[in-house]
Amino acid sequence: MLLVMFNKHELLQMLPKGGRWVEIGVFQGDFSERILQECQPETLHLVDPWHFELDFDWFAPPEYSPKYGDARKFVEQVAKWTGVPEGVHLNDHFEALHNQVQARFAGDARVTIHRQTAHDAAPQFADGSFDCVYVDGAHDYENVLLDLTTYERKLKPEGVLLGDDYCEHGVYANAVYGVVGAVTHFRKISTPRELVLNIESFTTFALFRPGSPAWQVFMDHLVRSGHGVIELPDALAPNYWHRPIFASDGKGRLIQSFA
Repeated sequence: MLLVMFNKHELLQMLPKGGRWVEIGVFQGDFSERILQECQPETLHLVDPWHFELDFDWFAPPEYSPKYGDARKFVEQVAKWTGVPEGVHLNDHFEALHNQVQARFAGDARVTIHRQTAHDAAPQFADGSFDCVYVDGAHDYENVLLDLTTYERKLKPEGVLLGDDYCEHGVYANAVYGVVGAVTHFRKISTPRELVLNIESFTTFALFRPGSPAWQVFMDHLVRSGHGVIELPDALAPNYWHRPIFASDGKGRLIQSFA
């Protein structure tokens, strides 16, 4: 396992150019734009339902939702995170975001948009057809593991799996992530892969086939970049978390920890 001292945009620059990509979880399309700029894919499939399955009334949330826990807090947090205007339903807002993404990439023949969940979109893609898969959809354990196992089959043998938010925290109290556990499980049931983590608080992970052309391209860039890198035992990967530390004035930050 490698812990590398750069952000996810710099990580993109260290991947092979061209090829076929799929991004799961698009939101406003900002990272999609980065993929197009940095990796210059031949094709990029964008997969996102732009829809929340709510089990309560958005405008009158109860104290408790079986699906989302504290529904009032969920509404407050998600409205802030996604920029939902006051008086607008969450899914009306996501309808507008979908329209904006369509307009944003309408002139780029490389881009195909799939307004579906990753699971529903998967049958449209042939096995062994993608060079890179980026996973940033639902962050609970079950959905992350499903995305990884489903889309591993869609990768070429030498393909790269990447994803966001390899961490056990969230900015918001309701944001409990299962990415670390899902990636750990996936690595146990899949063929061997090199794990790379970056040092951002919402950590990006990358899984490379050992000895593959993509791994060699990444290593070539890493050696020449001068970025700091630490090699750690793979056994520590499931322990990765971000420990809060505080200054005497109460200001705090998160630091990477395997303790």
